[in-house]
Parts: sequence; structure tokens; C-alpha cells
Amino acid sequence: MNAFPPRPCSQPTSRTRAAAGFSLIELLGALTILTILAMALAPVMVREYDRHARERETKSLEALASGLRSHILRTRTIPSHNEYVQAVSTEIGMQTSDVLLNHRRLPRVLLIDPAVTNVIPIPYTQNFRGLTNSIPLSLGMVLVSSVSAPLPSGLVSGFASSSAAFNAIWSAAENTVPAGWSWSGRGEDLRIIRINLGTLFVPLALNYDTITMGAANRGRFTIDGSSTNTLPTTPTFISNYLISSVLGLHHHSGSTDTLQVQIVLQTPTSFTYQGSAWRGQAFLTRGASPTSALDLQTVHDYFVSSPDNNQAQGSPAITPEAVVDAVSEYMQAFVDWRDAGYPTRHRTLDDAQQNLDETTGDLLHHASNDGDDDGCDDDEDDCDDDGGGGDDDDDCDDHDDDNCDDDDWGNDEGCDDDGWGHWGGGGGGC
Repeated sequence: MNAFPPRPCSQPTSRTRAAAGFSLIELLGALTILTILAMALAPVMVREYDRHARERETKSLEALASGLRSHILRTRTIPSHNEYVQAVSTEIGMQTSDVLLNHRRLPRVLLIDPAVTNVIPIPYTQNFRGLTNSIPLSLGMVLVSSVSAPLPSGLVSGFASSSAAFNAIWSAAENTVPAGWSWSGRGEDLRIIRINLGTLFVPLALNYDTITMGAANRGRFTIDGSSTNTLPTTPTFISNYLISSVLGLHHHSGSTDTLQVQIVLQTPTSFTYQGSAWRGQAFLTRGASPTSALDLQTVHDYFVSSPDNNQAQGSPAITPEAVVDAVSEYMQAFVDWRDAGYPTRHRTLDDAQQNLDETTGDLLHHASNDGDDDGCDDDEDDCDDDGGGGDDDDDCDDHDDDNCDDDDWGNDEGCDDDGWGHWGGGGGGC
């Protein structure tokens, strides 16, 4: 028998009903409120998604255009509309399908102005002649895409139907539909990126100095390592080359070891071939224009191209090239002496100077009978320079006498070749 009687059942309170769940009426009310909110927010969310889609597509088209420009400048070629997809995908590392279609899987279009072919043959591969026609700055291509309705059915990659149709797209204001289009999409969903081909070229002018240049000694040039070429038109050749093309300017004698100037074309550039050297501007006189490396090159070219002296001494006979080598040897020895801090001992430099003196003397050698009837060659050791038959340097050969200093610069005599005195110092023996 239970100690306590059972408790009578009580009616459920509002609190117990709430704990059990929502009533159907309450649930319907909540869903109604959420539906109203969703309907109010849906247009805002759609517009936000479209805005992000437009921004994303703009950046994608800019990347494609940048890749196309990079491909053109790197390979010195401009691809056709059939080739650009592969060219761009290779250049920037994208799948070809991602070049053809945007992220909403709508096709993109590369459109080319038909007027381009009046100046640039498409596809184009640059050669040493470049493009001799004037290139308008507005000449180009457009990349077109939509993030809403598909583009008009007649708009496909390739040449536009006309320059007027192309210009309508090129000149369309942002977020507007180009004039003449019949299209269900909105202007703000249309993305257009312009590629200006005219800005990818730079003009180059090469000239000959017609006063001093003959037909046989006109300078040569190369583009991107091509074989050397004379100017296709003379005396002035003007052409356009893709930016970053490498221009080489050569001496007229040929292609081996004749390069005088090499530059990367970035801005409008001109050179004139004058006096066997390429110059950035015409050379007037030494007083009117400072000496440059090209001026030294010109002197060198004139010197080494001089006819050999058939009476020059040496075995083999000394030539202008040998003198140039001796000069180079002397200059290198001097630089080494300078770098060593101008030490009092300078035997290597002495030897280089002696070799230079002997080499130039042998090059200037004349026949033993020079027409003076004094029986002396101008270089004979026993004859003075005036043909008097006497040696004016006290029995000292200019270079080799063992009783004379190496250079015979007025030092006291009695020093052998190993005298280490300073240049021209005449004190105290050596």
C-alpha cells in the first residue's frame, strides 16, 4: 500500500506549451517574415554579386591583355585571333578554356580593327626592316566580354565587320552599349579592354653622311641579332620596331668584331654614320663637340685601314695593327703600375714603352737612301737627325745601349737597362 496518495493531473501551463515547440500558426508567421526579408534583400544581393562579377572579369581581361602585350614584345610577333588564345595561355599560364570563357562560362571575343592590316600584316613577325609605315596610336584590338546576357551572335573573334563597327566598340563609354548594337544585356555588364598596338612600337631613324660616305663604306646595322644589313633606303631610313628590340650598329667592313653601338630601343632614336663611325648626332669639329669613344673608334678605324708601309721593318713587317697592340700593351702596363701605387720600380712599363717606341719606329721606316745624299738612314744610330754624320746622343742608341738608361730622357749615363729611376729624373746616376 502506497504511503502517499497519487497527485491529481494538472492542466498544462503556457510555459510547458512553449517548451514543447512552436505552434503551426507561429511557424507560419516566422516563415512569412523571412520570406518578406528575402524578397527585400534579393535584389541587393544580386546586384552585389554582379558587381563582384564585373570587377573580376575586368581584372581577368586586363591580365589577358597584359599577357598578349608581353607575348608580342617577347617574341617580336603579333598573333592572329586564331593564335592569340594559345599565345596568351602560354604567356600567363592559364588553361585555354579559361581564356576563351569567363567565370560565368560566357565566351570572350578578341576583335581586330580591319585598318590594322593597312599598316601591320596580321599575323606579324618583325624582321630587320621593321614597319616603315606610320603607325596611328589608336590602331589596335579589343577584348570584349559580358557577365550577364551572351554577346550579340554576330560578334565573334577576328576582324570586325568594318572599322566603323570596331570604332563604335573602341569609343563606347564605360557601362554603355556600343552604338548600333541590338543586345538584351545591360551596359554595366559589358566589359571592354583596349589594346593599343601603336604604343608597342618605337621609331628609329638611321642616316648616312652623304658628304663623306661613299657607296662602299656605309655602316651596317642589325636588329635582334640578325645578320648585318646596309640601310634599305639611303641616305635616310626610318622604320618602327617593337619596344625592347636590340639595335646593333656596325662598321661598314662587315659583321665580325665590328660592333660599335648596341642599345635596346625604348624611345624614338636616331643615328648618323659619319667618318666610319655611328654617332647619335652629326659630328662637326673637335672644338664644337667633345671627344667621345666613337671619335676614338673613328681614329682607330682610319689608322688600321691605312695601306701597309712596304718598307716597314720587323719580321714580319710592322703593320698599323701591331702598333695598336703595342699601344694597348703600354696602356695596360701603365694601369697596372698606377694600381700598384706608382712604385719606383716599373720595368714592365719600361719594356712596354720601349716596345712601343721600336714598333712605331719600324712602321715609319724609310729606305736606307732617303734622298738626303748623306749616306744615312733617318734612323741610323751613327747619324744625327740632321744628316751630319754624327750621333747626337753620345754613342747611345735610343733604346738598347748597355751604357745608357732605358729611355734616354736626359738621365746621367752609365746606367744599364735595370735603372729604376723615376721618369725623366736626372739626378745621382739613375
